[in-house]
Amino acid sequence: MSPRASFPMCRCLHRCCLSFLLGLGLALAPGSARAADPAAANKQIVWEAFTALDRQDDARIRGLLPEDAAIQIAGMPEPLKRDELIAFLREYWRAFPDTLHTLHLILAEGDWVAVRVTCEGTQRGDYEGVPASGRRIAYEGVHFMRMEKGLIREWWVLEDSLGMMRQLGMRLVPARAPEPPEKGK
Repeated sequence: MSPRASFPMCRCLHRCCLSFLLGLGLALAPGSARAADPAAANKQIVWEAFTALDRQDDARIRGLLPEDAAIQIAGMPEPLKRDELIAFLREYWRAFPDTLHTLHLILAEGDWVAVRVTCEGTQRGDYEGVPASGRRIAYEGVHFMRMEKGLIREWWVLEDSLGMMRQLGMRLVPARAPEPPEKGK
């Protein structure tokens, strides 16, 4: 084939590559339409929060939550505020210093982000009355976060705490049933 005959194909390939590279550059550029997508921005903030949890970076966690954020952990009677969450996390990190979260799915719609996650760690310190066991645990959870002005305003945590406690060697024991009343009384 002569160079002249291949020129139209070369020009087409060049245009396709140039368009692809320009599109890629625009999609990755700060301030691009993609970066301005609120759902993508919210997912990024949530990803940063879990990264901060794994790094035990309480300063970064503070930066992602307003002071009066509400963190509701299933099984706890009242929501925690930001500083109460930090205190809770410090205790958890002392017990499980190698904590790692694996994010399996992050979904965002409007101001809400949902995450399916696995949390893993090795118990190296006391936790909830259970002495350090050296046991490796892994448990599943789902987290829901409501975003407001680039911060996590609400954080709902639903995790398999029972599964975690069982892995630590705890057992559920039914409450003792009351004695039946004597006949005739």
